[in-house]
Amino acid sequence: MDGRRFDDLARTLGHGKSRRGLLKALGGAALGVVGANRLAPAASAKGDKVDICHYDADEGTYHVINVSTKALQAHLNHGDVLAADAHGTTTHCTGCGDTCDEGQDCCDKGCTDLGTITNCTACGDVCRDGQACCSHGCTDLGTPDNCGACGDTCYGDVCNDSVCTDGGCVTTPKADDTTCTTEDGTGFCSSGACICVENGLVAECSTGDDCGAGETCLNGGCFAACSSPSECPPCPGCGCFNRSNGGGFCLDSTFHIGSCDSDSDCPAGSVCSGFVGGGGHHLCTRPCLS
Repeated sequence: MDGRRFDDLARTLGHGKSRRGLLKALGGAALGVVGANRLAPAASAKGDKVDICHYDADEGTYHVINVSTKALQAHLNHGDVLAADAHGTTTHCTGCGDTCDEGQDCCDKGCTDLGTITNCTACGDVCRDGQACCSHGCTDLGTPDNCGACGDTCYGDVCNDSVCTDGGCVTTPKADDTTCTTEDGTGFCSSGACICVENGLVAECSTGDDCGAGETCLNGGCFAACSSPSECPPCPGCGCFNRSNGGGFCLDSTFHIGSCDSDSDCPAGSVCSGFVGGGGHHLCTRPCLS
C-alpha cells in the first residue's frame, strides 16, 4: 500500500466515517497491491528471455530463437547476434539469415549486385559520365588501357600510331620505309607491317608444319615457292630464284654464306641456291625476309 492510500485509511478510521467509506478505502488499497504484483512478474519474465539470430550448423542456416539472458553471452561468443541487430550486413541484410550472394552488398533495398555504374565496388559507388565499372572500380573510358570499354586497349606498334578518341581507337599506319624494330631484328614499314626484318640466319623449322601457308621447310628454313618475283616479299634483293637443283623459291640475293654443291653443305636455315660464286660453286642463301 502506498503512502497516500495509507493516510486516507488512517483518516477514515480516525474520524469514524461510515462502513461504506471504510470499505471503499480498503478496496482501493487492495487493488493497488494487486496491480503492483501483476506488473512485477511481467517485467521479470520479459527480462529473462531474449530473441537471437542463431546459426544452426547442422542445417547451415540462421533462424530466430528465444533464449534465457543467462545463456545470451555464450551464444554471442559463438557468432550469434541479437535478433534486433540482425540487419544491415551481407550475412543479415534485411533480417536474420538474409545472406547476400557473392558479388552483392547489402544496400538500402536489400542484397544488391555490385559491378554496375550505380553500385560499382560498393553501395552507392556511382560512376561518372564517360566511365564504366571495370575490375578496379569506376574507370575512365578514354585511356589507352580502356578505350570505349573496359579492357579495350589502344596502343600503336612499330609501324602504326594509335590514339583513343571519341570512345574508339583510331589507328594510322606510319609512313612506308620507316625503320622498325621487332624481337627478330630491324626492317622497314610497309602498309602498317614491319617487313624485311634483318634477323641473320635463323633455323626455324623441322617440318613443313612449322612454316606458313605456301612455304616448305628446307634445311631448317621456311622457303616460299614462287614462279615470279611478284609472289615474293618486296624486300631489297628478294626475288624468285632457283635452287641449285631447280625449283623457284623466294631467295635473298644479298645474303650469301659459303659455297655449296647441295643443301647439306649449307648452315641450317639456308639452301644451296642457283647463285654461283668464285670457283664455279653455288652459294648458300637464306629465304627472303618477311
